[in-house]
Order: sequence, then structure tokens, then C-alpha cells
Amino acid sequence: HAKGTLMGFAHTATALSLSSLSGTDLLFVGLVGGFGLVCLFLWAAWLAGMWRVFVKLGRPGWTCLVPIWSNWQLGRAVGPRPLAIAYAAAAAAACLTFSAERLDNVFLLVSFGLFLLTHLAVYYLLSRAFGRGVGYALGLAVLPFLFVPFLALSDDEATPYEATLASASAVALEDGAEATEVASDADEAPDTEDDAADDSYDQDADGEPASAV
Repeated sequence: HAKGTLMGFAHTATALSLSSLSGTDLLFVGLVGGFGLVCLFLWAAWLAGMWRVFVKLGRPGWTCLVPIWSNWQLGRAVGPRPLAIAYAAAAAAACLTFSAERLDNVFLLVSFGLFLLTHLAVYYLLSRAFGRGVGYALGLAVLPFLFVPFLALSDDEATPYEATLASASAVALEDGAEATEVASDADEAPDTEDDAADDSYDQDADGEPASAV
């Protein structure tokens, strides 16, 4: 009975508060509520897209839910270790200084500047990992709630940084083997020509007639 009374009181208070609003106020409340729902939908789409992107990069999808750790994992998946360290450290510093009262704080500016630079670098490498170019990298950095879901839903397969290094090492070894083989063939070629000249000389020494001029 008490619960029903409280619910009835809350409903009455809400109705009275809405009835006291003018048409302009109701429109404003509707717009703000609609904008909030759109932002919530875009955030959920971005989060689901990042989960899928992490899986494509060979990382656990849940790591995108953990602040700072997700920056480290993404940086390691698409770039070298120093870049991942700088990206995670810049994200941590930006989070710590986000509540600063003055925007002219030097540490705040430096941390956000470093985070912006590393953020652009990591998203450029992320775009390259999926075979995309600079334009898509800018889209990922500026409008991630649109470009990340598109990337996650695409049929493109990701090539992590470790796989790129392994492929480059294999190509280098193959080129080195080919160069060694070519050099070995070049060393054996003069010996073959010398052997042919020796055979010709031996035939002439055995008394075979020379051709007439």
C-alpha cells in the first residue's frame, strides 16, 4: 500500500511539473532527450565496433571496456611497444588532469597534446592494418562513432603489427637467399668458361685439324 501511494505521488508530481511547462520548454526537453538518446546509441555502436575491431586484431574484445588498458592493447596491436607506452601514458595523464580547473595548466596542455599526437598515430596505423588510407584514419580519429562500426562490419581482415613484422622478416630472408644464390651462380660462371676453354685447348693439342679460314 505504501509503495502504491509513493508511485501515485510521483506520477502526480510528474504530471504537475509537465503541465506547468510551456510549449517551448516541452520542445526543449524533447530535443535534449532525443539528443541524449542519439548520443547513447552512437556510443553503444562505437563500443560494439571497438569490441569487433579488437577481436579482428587478435585481442580480447572485452579489453576495449577498460580505460588506459584498452589504449595499451590497441597500441600494441597496431604499432611498436614505445608508441603503445606513450599512448597509454598520455591517456592516463589526460584522465588525471581532465578535472583541472584551469585550461592554461601546462601539464594539462602537454598531456592532451601528447594524447592527440599518439591518438592520431595509433588510428593511422589502425587504418593501415585494415588496408585503408589516410582519409579513413582521419575519420576514425575525428568521427569514431561512425567509422569504427563501419570498419567492424566490413569484410576487411586486419593485419596486426606482429604479423607485419614477421612478413617483412620473411621477405628479407627470401631476398637474402636469392641474393646469395645469384652471387654463387656468378662465382661459378667463370669456372665453367675456363673449363670450356681448357677442353678446347686439349682438343687442339690432340691434333685435331683447325678449320680453314
